[in-house]
Amino acid sequence: MFVAAEFATIARVPAPPTARSRTLPVSVLCPLLAATATFTIDRVAIAISPRGAMPWRWIHALTSWAGHAALALAVAALATAALATTLALPALHRQRWPGAVVLPAAAASLLLAAPLATVGNQLASGAWISRQWFGPLLAWAPLASVFIAWLCCFTWLRSRECGPPRRRLAVTLCVAIAATLLVAVNHAVMPGLHPGFHQVVDASLTATTLVLIARLMPRPMRPSSARRRLAYGSAAACALVLWFASTPATRGGLLLRSDFARRWMPSTLPQARSTTLREMLADMDVRTPSSSPEPTQPSTFAGHGDWNIILVVVDTLRADAIPPSRPSEGLPFAQPGDTPRIDAWLQDAYRFEHAYSPASETKRAMPAMLRSIESSEDPLLGVPLGERMAGLGISPLAVVPRYFSPAQHVQVDALLDGFLGVRVYADAQMHRAVPAALQMLSAAGSRRFFVYLHLYTMHRPGFDGKVIPWEVPRIDAYRRSLQYLDQQIGALLDGVTALGLHENTLFVLTSDHGEGLGDHETVLHGPSIFDEDVRVPFAIAVPGHRGHVVRETVGTIDLVPTLVDLLGQEPIPEARGRSLVPLFTREPDEPARIYSFENWDDTQVGLVSGRDKLIYDRRLGVALRFELDVDPDEYDDRHDVEASRPELLRHLAALEPEIVRAELEDDATRGLLLARLDGIDPRATPATLEFLVRLVAVDPRAELVARCVEIFEQADTDVRVLIARHQLAAAPDSMDAAMADWLTAVVGTPAEPEIIDALARANVPPFAVDTVAQRLTALATDGDPWSWEAWLRLIRFWPKPKDRFAEPLGRMVGRARSGFGTSRAVLQLLHENFAGLRCQRHSRHPAAWWHQCVDERHQQRRMVGGRCVRCGVRS
Repeated sequence: MFVAAEFATIARVPAPPTARSRTLPVSVLCPLLAATATFTIDRVAIAISPRGAMPWRWIHALTSWAGHAALALAVAALATAALATTLALPALHRQRWPGAVVLPAAAASLLLAAPLATVGNQLASGAWISRQWFGPLLAWAPLASVFIAWLCCFTWLRSRECGPPRRRLAVTLCVAIAATLLVAVNHAVMPGLHPGFHQVVDASLTATTLVLIARLMPRPMRPSSARRRLAYGSAAACALVLWFASTPATRGGLLLRSDFARRWMPSTLPQARSTTLREMLADMDVRTPSSSPEPTQPSTFAGHGDWNIILVVVDTLRADAIPPSRPSEGLPFAQPGDTPRIDAWLQDAYRFEHAYSPASETKRAMPAMLRSIESSEDPLLGVPLGERMAGLGISPLAVVPRYFSPAQHVQVDALLDGFLGVRVYADAQMHRAVPAALQMLSAAGSRRFFVYLHLYTMHRPGFDGKVIPWEVPRIDAYRRSLQYLDQQIGALLDGVTALGLHENTLFVLTSDHGEGLGDHETVLHGPSIFDEDVRVPFAIAVPGHRGHVVRETVGTIDLVPTLVDLLGQEPIPEARGRSLVPLFTREPDEPARIYSFENWDDTQVGLVSGRDKLIYDRRLGVALRFELDVDPDEYDDRHDVEASRPELLRHLAALEPEIVRAELEDDATRGLLLARLDGIDPRATPATLEFLVRLVAVDPRAELVARCVEIFEQADTDVRVLIARHQLAAAPDSMDAAMADWLTAVVGTPAEPEIIDALARANVPPFAVDTVAQRLTALATDGDPWSWEAWLRLIRFWPKPKDRFAEPLGRMVGRARSGFGTSRAVLQLLHENFAGLRCQRHSRHPAAWWHQCVDERHQQRRMVGGRCVRCGVRS
């Protein structure tokens, strides 16, 4: 904070004329010494950490030190620039009016305005912070704090620099205490979750260390020789080169070993160059049509039947917190005696040792799990689980925490679509979750039921009968929450038995994602996709069948196909997962399935195939590969040592085309993509078409979009829906006319319901708004309610202009109120579309009719406390 003042103090100490030559050595030597100090502090903190320490190679240590040196040199350079700004106004500096301090501080702060604004926006965009009243103010906090710091700095600079020894000692001690506090904050306050916050702390610690070193330097210093100046300058230059020219292999190693590097590499280093896409396009055969999936062989498992189902999803439950992944000696956060009821229940369940969640955050993981889609796909794609179960004649019921209703995210709110009864509990009332579920089971009577119970017990800060205080260490709070979770599961099992339902009820236990507890220097969940974040428990108990441990790698996207199979129903063609029932009888499944996952902001994506795992950091273009059989802790990156599985990176690029965006800047690669599109026969529906269309959506150049439009006009419904899903948002101007022509051609034909339903299931972005509004008006006047449903699903999440959609929706409401035989699903869709009108304009909409058509319990989910779940505005 006072770097500028300290440099000024050194520069202004009376010294012989030759002392001018020491300016460069001082301004370079201080940052090098400060970098060494901060690097040492960082390494010591890692070494004494209870978890996450791993071997370092010399290149990792040297590059990490170079990063600290680059930061220290940048801070010193900014301080010198600020000092020059002040000294450039000597007349102003001699004045005694307030502007003599304020103006130099403002000028110095402008040097940091852009990076500080970026950091402030990062701080204010957190999931919790963004909902607080002070969230917008936080965006300006870094800039304001630096301005205040410079103000203090220049105020001190105007005062007497050299004072009595006691004053100098007191200031030095204060600076040392500040540095100690910054170290504690950096390694204790949510490491890994808020990079912007920790970058500010890093820079502050570096600046404080610079001040401390400057104060400890002898004064006056000896004149510096030319050889010493050359040595200092060469060391600084080498540090900069070593940091900015580091290889992908070194960056990958630092991503594993250094939290400092994880914060600063994406901000300062360019993305590594890749040729993955060019190689994929060069080897691609666009003439091979997509093959229909091979029919699933009937399983020899005898447990199919008309089951009831209880699905328990425990938020943030790690796989190694319970058997079979928990080691026999236990872990600091999970000892063998902590979960006796869960352990006993697992003995009779089919338990999957290697199960992976699609994401390390709830709002990305749960839609993929409950809809059996990839985490990279639209979270509103496909059929919601509640609707699917209702379609099978099973009453879907749910007990969820307040996070789900009223939800802050549309995809979370949509998880409850189709559920006939929903109970919501507050964070401080988690003890009511299991009793609420048992009450719903008791009220179900003889009806078959599907109960989705989401337990928030393990989520930070934790719950052990009451909310655990935040100051309790995370590992201790996690273990106490785990012990209470065992009591909850025990109470649920006892209640099901007391109701006489245990003999005909499937019981499923899993989690949405894991939890970092110091692993890889991260606490909580979200920023990473190491196993502690994405590997979860997964177990299914089938009455009358004693289960066993399944070693094959599976995913939670397999949940829905497995339940459908156990209910004796036909497979789901569009599901991305597969039924795990064949594994119950130890039947082999070759080749190994690939499961993908991503972190909370999609900056890290990865996949696992068997026991090989790949993590790709999109900001750096760096891939990490782990052989989990021999390296379960993910400490040894094999990607740079033995690149024997390049197909993993290709599979990842096919699932996440965004990771090859940089390659599309190359003219030759773009030409190769256009050539592959030109070779496509739209009527053959090649297997590679979706990947190519998604690539165009990543970088929608005019010639590529034009070719996609040509394919669209020549293709059948399935291909048209696929192109519309990916291209409408990327190139709306080019696609809108083609979509309007198609819509005009199908309106009034027998194919209309099927096509509109396909577009609705694909959740295509808005198109031909005027044509859609006109068709809704005609259906509201002359159509039957059954013909409304597909259209209402289509526009459900569209931004609907009130002047176009209010009239047709109002007519539909009027006919619904008159008892026109409207189904519950149509009534719900009408309500949600009206909510969309109100949310866009923040105007009132007629919702009183809803009370006459839908039971009160369902109404409370959509309009909790009279507040709209879409925008939060009260009606």
